[in-house]
Amino acid sequence: MKTKIPHKPSSTFLLLLIFHNLIWISFCSDHDPIALKGIDVEHPAIDVTPVPIHSTSQGSKDIEFCKRVPVHGVSRIKLQNYAKAYRVTVVPSVVIPDKWHSKIHICFHQNASLGLCQCEQDDWKSVHKGLWSSTMSTYEQRFIDVKFVGGVSGSVTVTLDEVSQGWRYVLLAVGTTLLFLAPFVSEWVPFYYTSSMAIGVFAVVLILLYQGMKLLPTGRKSAFYLSMYTSLLGAGSFLVHYVAVFVNSILSNFGFSQEMQNPVSVFLLLLIILLGAGLGYWLVRKYVISEDGDVDDGVALFIKWAMRVIAVTCIFLSSIDTPLATAAVITCLTLYYVVTSINWQDVQAPSLDVPKLWQWSGQRTPKVGRAEFLSRPKNVSPLVNQWNAPRNSFAWSDSPVKGTLNTSGDRGSTGGSQDDFYSTFHRTPNRKRFSKKEWEEFTEESTRDSVNELTSTPEFTEWVIKNANRIKLLPDNGSDGEVSGSDSTDGYLVKNPKKSRFFGW
Repeated sequence: MKTKIPHKPSSTFLLLLIFHNLIWISFCSDHDPIALKGIDVEHPAIDVTPVPIHSTSQGSKDIEFCKRVPVHGVSRIKLQNYAKAYRVTVVPSVVIPDKWHSKIHICFHQNASLGLCQCEQDDWKSVHKGLWSSTMSTYEQRFIDVKFVGGVSGSVTVTLDEVSQGWRYVLLAVGTTLLFLAPFVSEWVPFYYTSSMAIGVFAVVLILLYQGMKLLPTGRKSAFYLSMYTSLLGAGSFLVHYVAVFVNSILSNFGFSQEMQNPVSVFLLLLIILLGAGLGYWLVRKYVISEDGDVDDGVALFIKWAMRVIAVTCIFLSSIDTPLATAAVITCLTLYYVVTSINWQDVQAPSLDVPKLWQWSGQRTPKVGRAEFLSRPKNVSPLVNQWNAPRNSFAWSDSPVKGTLNTSGDRGSTGGSQDDFYSTFHRTPNRKRFSKKEWEEFTEESTRDSVNELTSTPEFTEWVIKNANRIKLLPDNGSDGEVSGSDSTDGYLVKNPKKSRFFGW
């Protein structure tokens, strides 16, 4: 049997969208050749001498010296520069005095149609402390306009350095990982316990630190600022020393020796950890975990979308080039949507003539609520013996998760009918998801057939005659249906995964 991976109809469109993004990146990255002599990676430095031009700003006709230097980038198809940046530096020549450096103005822009030295007033930056520098993407095409005012003349040196920013690859990896793990981590109960316990321990340490700082001679007003200051400058050693002195003084007051200092300190540290962990555990049990032991739907949905927002932000910040970062976000989201659109439950390996684990008769199934009589019988009837008798893997099915139900043979039925009940609980290839309405219809039909089959046996008639005094009939007011419905669906009703979710994710 060939492995078949079904795709949604929109998956083809999303794949074409990825291809379109790659083509767009490759075409939009080609820069038109510039007639001006500029700088690039192969020619990273150039000496620029501004030429005089007539300025008509503010109604005056002052003579200014101006020059434009283009900075050439590389093609966006060169993805090895994804996490790199260019650092552009302008340094005045040594013949220009330091006091005139403030009269050297720099405009860094990417508008090729802009006239020479026609930048807005707010776009001009002056040289500060003999240096001006800025960063840009390696894929961009930018221009540097150098302007001398106030009668200053001379030259400047423009240099280009390639800076590798490896931490952007870390952001890309973290963002992609968070994007794919968000649906699973948001519903993973140990994640909430571990994170809340860690936050609880940190909160207890901060509370003790703040309360302990109030005992210092610095006073109550500056205790918080001192605690933050010492935390930034390595408050670990100071806090340990302070706690050791404090514990030693307490032990001395109670008549204990200094040999008890280390054991008591260890127990205090353990107590702090347990208090923080207990606080986190209580918060999770109080506000995160629902009554059935799973994560609350609202909390899980919020955490999932929060992780997605953080993931998209990390991916966007993984490159200094805005178009490439946007393409990376679209590509990751498209890849995530394509992967999640595949129905992995329908991906079946070649079948073998070996019984599956979920088809074994000894498989344990979740407990299902069932009706009970007022008291248990003292003697065992033939019907009970038949219920307690050994059964093969296809003889009985207590719930819709047992696999295949065969009604022939052992129960005396004349017809050899066979029904398939696909699991709603186990992750089997034939797992079937029921909506609430489908589950109610399935439960009603299965219960009716089972009751009809049970009452048609002579053992049931004999059992009813012997136990008639133990049978209780509830009034037909709808309450029993609600109780039985809630019990029978416990553990097997699969909620609609599209409910209360944005875009069905």
